[in-house]
Amino acid sequence: MTSTDTNNISDIDSNLKHLYDKDFYQWIKKTSQLMQEGKFQSIDWENVIDEIEGLAIEEKTNIRNNLRVLLTELLKYKYYQSDLSGIELSRIINYQRNIIAILEDSPSLIEYLEEKFDQYYQLAREFAEIETELPIDTFPTIPPFSVETILTENHDPNKILELEDLFFNDDKR
Repeated sequence: MTSTDTNNISDIDSNLKHLYDKDFYQWIKKTSQLMQEGKFQSIDWENVIDEIEGLAIEEKTNIRNNLRVLLTELLKYKYYQSDLSGIELSRIINYQRNIIAILEDSPSLIEYLEEKFDQYYQLAREFAEIETELPIDTFPTIPPFSVETILTENHDPNKILELEDLFFNDDKR
């Protein structure tokens, strides 16, 4: 490689890094083009790596947020109201399906979901307390749901709760 080639690569790197800061969409298109053309030496690897790591963080955040809202909605249903409106049922189904879709795309995140389940259940208790204005003690400290049952294909909250009754004794809540 000549010094002219090295300068050209440096210019491309510099231009691509500048493009990353100025027009992210164009940076993606140009980076993709360079990859397809096999011009790997011209790729802005530092930002590519940052973006890939950011995607992993985004997936975790996405699953956590959906889990927290789903658990909050299930707690409100179980301990605050006995009948679900269409909107409330729709929210439960939506968040449940969001989590299922994320896990279908990234099955390894089930371990992360199971690891964080209790932590986000406790957070859901706090949100349920705020949203219902019921004392936090209304909501059991031990989750009345498991990962398996909240992710069943049957999206009816009554069925989720019936399944849980098979596994959890009310005296332990």
